Amino acid sequence: MSIEASIVVTLAEVEVDDEYQVVLRTRKKLTQLTPDEAVRLAAELVDAAKESESSLHVDLARSIVRAHGFDVAPICRECSEGKHTACTGIALVDRDDVEEHACGCSRADHQTDVMPKDRW
Repeated sequence: MSIEASIVVTLAEVEVDDEYQVVLRTRKKLTQLTPDEAVRLAAELVDAAKESESSLHVDLARSIVRAHGFDVAPICRECSEGKHTACTGIALVDRDDVEEHACGCSRADHQTDVMPKDRW
């Protein structure tokens, strides 16, 4: 008769904090990783960096719209995240209620005919 147990130990954690910084917490100051663990950690760091950059762009776009009214045309979420091919041409602005406006992204290869630029 034998008793077996598996113990899961977290060697490192990656997250994005409120200041758009990528935070890496390790179990020890010196952490040894197998090649597979190192590749997975590197992938998590890259994903966290992309998430941080995306969140920063979205929040900056929102603050520009709120601070300056519509001196700067609002940009849709897809364009602010760099997903220009998914742009529907509509940027949602959340003030007291949600307003729809034409996406003001300057990328010419994906602009749609939702609202002509001369009507902004």
